[in-house]
Amino acid sequence: MAAWLYARSRGLDSREVDGTRVRKSLGKEETFSTDILDSKLLLEELRLLSESVSRSLAKRNLLGRTITLKIKYADFESCTRSQSIENFINSFEEIFAIASSLIAKTEAGRRKIRLLGISLSNFNDEKDETDDQTEAATNMKQKKEPDQRALFEEIIESSAT
Repeated sequence: MAAWLYARSRGLDSREVDGTRVRKSLGKEETFSTDILDSKLLLEELRLLSESVSRSLAKRNLLGRTITLKIKYADFESCTRSQSIENFINSFEEIFAIASSLIAKTEAGRRKIRLLGISLSNFNDEKDETDDQTEAATNMKQKKEPDQRALFEEIIESSAT
């Protein structure tokens, strides 16, 4: 057991790396340097976040059905509101319209806000950057130094005796 812990603490591990995962959501949030109370300023920030999320979704060819708004008030109390819709979307206009209706259901404009965020989930295709990540993991394995693996096996063998 000690040899195993010793090797792991130094990042030595002979197991294959599995770099695949399925993205469940994609979002953007902004923590403000000063807390915001102004509703117009909050809507402008919401517009910028909506644009950013829309671009990220389009870049990955993703469409989502659930829009989630995240708010953290000045006293660090968190609040989320989400809405699922029938059609899959990734357009700025649709994201912003839904996010705007969600922020209206909060105390935004009546309480100072420290953080604002938007995310989309419930994607049309659960397969997202998996191919890119698998390729990156494969490239990492190919670049792996054989000396590191030999060192790992040496440590295991020497501690077993």
